[in-house]
Amino acid sequence: MLATLIIENNVTSRESLKQLVSARYPDVRVLEAVNGKQALLEVENAVPDVVLMNIRLPDLNGIELLREIRRRSGRVIIVVLADHDTPEYRDAALSCGADYFISMWSSSGEEINSLLETIFLWARAMADWS
Repeated sequence: MLATLIIENNVTSRESLKQLVSARYPDVRVLEAVNGKQALLEVENAVPDVVLMNIRLPDLNGIELLREIRRRSGRVIIVVLADHDTPEYRDAALSCGADYFISMWSSSGEEINSLLETIFLWARAMADWS
């Protein structure tokens, strides 16, 4: 069973993502973290296949957290979800190990669903291959 870790301090956004993943991918276990410290514990304990993370978190710099997740779990697929699609955020996230960068405000629900479908197909293939 695949595991997805949602790292989001906004309750509404976190619940929306959780519902989206759970409804469309019932075979994917959804884990949650409200901050960077909790996220690192989940990465160590649960070893998620996919991480959906906000770049702006209350306790740790999102870029530093991204680097640390990548260091601890090189095979995890990391999707950065940002409130703002600025070149600085995008470039920093991708150069520090994010596989994908999505602007939550400029991406449609269908675009996000399409990306998640691709990611989960790939993650399942990698899990089967291991």
